[in-house]
Amino acid sequence: MSAPPRLAVCIVTHNEARDLPACLAAAVALETRPLEIVVVDCASRDATLAAARAFAPSAGVRYELCPLPDNRGFAGGMNEALARSTAPWVLTLNADARPAPDYAERLIARAEREAHRGRAVGAVTGRLVRFRPIGTGGGAGDPRILDACGMRLLPTWRHLDRGSGEADRGQLGRPERVFGATGAASLFARRALEDAAVEGEIFDARFHTFREDAELAFRLNERGWEVLYEPAGLCEHRRANLPERRAAMSPEVNYHSLKNRYLLRLYHQSG
Repeated sequence: MSAPPRLAVCIVTHNEARDLPACLAAAVALETRPLEIVVVDCASRDATLAAARAFAPSAGVRYELCPLPDNRGFAGGMNEALARSTAPWVLTLNADARPAPDYAERLIARAEREAHRGRAVGAVTGRLVRFRPIGTGGGAGDPRILDACGMRLLPTWRHLDRGSGEADRGQLGRPERVFGATGAASLFARRALEDAAVEGEIFDARFHTFREDAELAFRLNERGWEVLYEPAGLCEHRRANLPERRAAMSPEVNYHSLKNRYLLRLYHQSG
């Protein structure tokens, strides 16, 4: 009988044919074993499903594809992926993210070290850097651009990805506790997710897309679970949705972004 999976990589797709093959290749290259990969597709209209079906996992990797008839967004799709996986550690992954082979192992090791010291670790996130587009002329000496080094909450109740858009010059190089972890590429302890769930729902489906990871961070913190930042874990992330690109984003994404800003305050801001 094969050993139960140690890590579940959960990926939600919607029209991700361009990114999914490289994302799956990065996922199966992760050093953590045994490994399960679950892809939930939210009614893609491009070749995403064909790309997902063409993927051939290596030995020691369980792979499941779940096509949904409707677009439930990141939140609804991730809930489906979590329900279909069993591993005690869960790596949520966007299709445009490329974790280094040791990414999950470094995050799990950090969580286990801190747990042995008596800390309740609910999630660990790594050092996310932006892709270097081909043909930009960036040399070996040019700094990478940071994408997210954990999430922080401002007194104004805005939640921001730490370091986002900054040239990577080694800042934010210390392991520390942070407010939250981006759903693009973060590790979660399943028992923490189950503890923070509301009526069995881990991500709030009403958030659909945008800020659903911040809403989960509130619940994890409220339940006493810590979110940690591990700078030794490296992952590339392209990130299509940025404030400066608001005009180019779809009306649906902009709608959910605005709606969810107020939902966060309604849910979690007290007098």
